[in-house]
Amino acid sequence: RMDSVHNVPNWLNSKFCSTLRHEFPGVCLTGEAVPEDPQFLRHGVGFDAIWLHQPVFNLLDSAGGEHQGDQWSAQVRSMIRCRAFPDNAASSGINALLGSHDQVGCRKNGGRGGDGRNRRFFIDHVGGRNDWTARAKTRMWWAAVACGVVSGVPMCFQGTETLQGGWWHTDKPFDWKLLPQGATGGCDSTQQMMLLVKESLKIRQQHPWLTKNDPNIVHQKNEDSSVIFGVMRGGEYLAVMNAGHGQWGDNGDLYSINVGDTVGSRARQIFNSQAAEFGGWDASWTTKSGEFDINIQDGKLPIKLPKWSVAVFQFGS
Repeated sequence: RMDSVHNVPNWLNSKFCSTLRHEFPGVCLTGEAVPEDPQFLRHGVGFDAIWLHQPVFNLLDSAGGEHQGDQWSAQVRSMIRCRAFPDNAASSGINALLGSHDQVGCRKNGGRGGDGRNRRFFIDHVGGRNDWTARAKTRMWWAAVACGVVSGVPMCFQGTETLQGGWWHTDKPFDWKLLPQGATGGCDSTQQMMLLVKESLKIRQQHPWLTKNDPNIVHQKNEDSSVIFGVMRGGEYLAVMNAGHGQWGDNGDLYSINVGDTVGSRARQIFNSQAAEFGGWDASWTTKSGEFDINIQDGKLPIKLPKWSVAVFQFGS
C-alpha cells in the first residue's frame, strides 16, 4: 500500500509498480490518490486498486445516513455504481466507508480537521457505542460494503470492529479492555460487532459473485423515514439496505422488493445484519431455514425489512 501517490511523479509510481510486480508475482498493489482517479489503476499508472474517498465523506456529511431526499439517494447510488472504475470498483477500489486513519486519526486532541469535519471513530459520529441505533447503523454500513450493496473492497480501520470511541493518535492506542481476556470479560456489543464483521466476510468468501457481478439497482424508494435500496447481482443475489427508522414485517406487513430477472423463482436469506447474535433480534429474519422457501410474487420478493439493516438473499429453485 503506497500513501499519497498523487504527490509522486507518475513515472516513478509506474516504476515502483512494475519493479514490485516483477520481483513479487501475484502482489496486490494499492495506492492512495486524492481525489480518486482511475488513471492510477493497471491500465494507467499500474496499481491494482486505489482508495475511494467520496463515499466516506458523503456518509459522514449525511449524519450516518439520516438524510432523505434526492441528493442523498444520488450519493448512495454513486456508492453502489462507481461507473468510472473497472468492474464498478468491486476489486479496483478500497472502500473504508466507516473511516480510515485519515477520518479517525486526530492530531488536535479531538479538534476538527482542516476540512471542518470531526476526527472520530464512526460510532461516535452517530451517537456512541452505548446507543443501540448507533450500533445498528454501524453494523448496516459495514455490511453494505462487505455484502454487495456498496461497491469496493471493504477495509476496517483498527477499533472500528470493536466499536471503540473517541479518536486515534499515537497517544490514543487500541482499547484492549473492550475485548475478552481469555474466556471472560470484554464488552457484549464489541463481541457482537466483531462477529458481524467475521460473518459478513465469510458470506463474501462463500459467495464471491455477491460482490463481483455488476450491481443492478432494481429497487429504490424513500418512504417512512427510510431510504431503501435493492441491489441485484447476476440475477442470483439480492442485497437490500434499509437506511432509516422505517420497519416492515412485525405484523405480517411484509415489504415487497422489485427483483427483475432472477436465476430461480424462489429465494433464501443468507445474511441479516440485525440478527440477534449481532445485537438485533431473532424475529428480524424473513426466514432462517436456509431453504429456497420465499416465493417471488409478481416480480417482487416479500420480505421482513428491519430498520437500519442489510439483508442478503440468494435465488434458486
